Amino acid sequence: MQGNKTGRVRALNFYATERHHTPTWILKKIADLVDKGKRYEDSSSILYACLEARNLLEMISTTKLLCSVSDEDRARITAAVKPQYGIKGVNKELKALGLKTQEFMNAVCAVEDQEFPVFIFTESDDIQHRLSQYIHTYAVPMADMEYGSDFINAAFPAIEEALAFASGLTV
Repeated sequence: MQGNKTGRVRALNFYATERHHTPTWILKKIADLVDKGKRYEDSSSILYACLEARNLLEMISTTKLLCSVSDEDRARITAAVKPQYGIKGVNKELKALGLKTQEFMNAVCAVEDQEFPVFIFTESDDIQHRLSQYIHTYAVPMADMEYGSDFINAAFPAIEEALAFASGLTV
């Protein structure tokens, strides 16, 4: 949901040309890219779906970390994750704090008899690493980049794994 000039909240619309930096939009975009890739046998769409899946996991990781710090630290951390590999440095610095925050929330939710999905940073990192091979393709032979190749076919389970992981975070 986003506010408009009148302050009213409006539902996000999905247009291929209009980007929204939200997990729900990215999930829909990934599904659209995979569908397009299959329909037109377009390996580029599958590669872009891998990029979006990785971006989704990075966004969730960053958000989880930002939830574990004070308002003053959020601006510094947000700036620190912007450069390439920035999120890795922030992860090293804050992962323990993020895990402690999750443990606290899990305890609060247990008292309230509510489920709380725990975000496993290492699993997210592993999935992101697997998706990276479909983003950094400069050394991949052209034959492997063709739709239907073993390389492109192996991207489908990687995308599904990222989607299942992200979907498992909601109760």
